[in-house]
Amino acid sequence: MNHFDIADWVDYARNLIQDDRRGEMDDHLASGCARCARTLSSLERVVALARNDLQQPVPEHAMRSVKALSAIHLPGRAPKLVSLALQLAFDSFLEPAPAGTRGLELSSRHLVYYAQNYALD
Repeated sequence: MNHFDIADWVDYARNLIQDDRRGEMDDHLASGCARCARTLSSLERVVALARNDLQQPVPEHAMRSVKALSAIHLPGRAPKLVSLALQLAFDSFLEPAPAGTRGLELSSRHLVYYAQNYALD
């Protein structure tokens, strides 16, 4: 049995597929392909969530951030990329573990780098 590509199922779920192709895919689903039915069901839920998100207002803090970032890049000028040499200032992996936890594996690592007037945490 030939299965359809996930890109086709995405278009199907979003109602962007041509009628003849939709007919082929409907026939495929009607033949009892559980794999493709599960794929379509999952994609339909994703599409429903995305459509619901479109109805929600954009938070004000997100709009302020986007406006601030867009103000950095003036029209007609490409941003200047600067290469900075980073210097490692802190690595939590090199710090001794607190007493009683020496046998435990740490699940995260904290690094701090400095370059000129910048810090990358």
